[in-house]
Formats: sequence, C-alpha cells, structure tokens
Amino acid sequence: MPASAAPKTEISLHLSADELAAVDRHLRESQSRQSREEALAGIIRRWAVDKGLLPEQGDEDGLEPDELNASNDG
Repeated sequence: MPASAAPKTEISLHLSADELAAVDRHLRESQSRQSREEALAGIIRRWAVDKGLLPEQGDEDGLEPDELNASNDG
C-alpha cells in the first residue's frame, strides 16, 4: 500500500519556535503548497527511509497476494 493510501494516525507534536521557523522556511524556499503537517510527515518518512526503517516508495519487496501461484512458490 503506498504511503499516501495508508491509514493515518493523528499525533500531537510540540516544536520550539526555531524548529517551527525551520519548517516554515523549508516550505517557503521549496515553494511547496504542503501544510506543515504534510511537510513534517514527509520529513519523517525521508528520515525513516534513509535509516532503512521503511522501504522507498514504490520499492516494496515481494509479490502481491494475487500474484502468488505454484510457479513462484518456493
């Protein structure tokens, strides 16, 4: 399931003024139309991918259940 389609869980996050300013600066400099929440979710996803905690988007290993058959059972 792509990250954008995955169910979301709401969390509450407290940032210092300088951390929030950095997020806002990132959004301004990248001319992004993302919300702060979307930007932070993307930052966390990139961190997790870089650490090997999540696969790259579109890089999920293995076969989908409907792709399984006797020829690839092994």
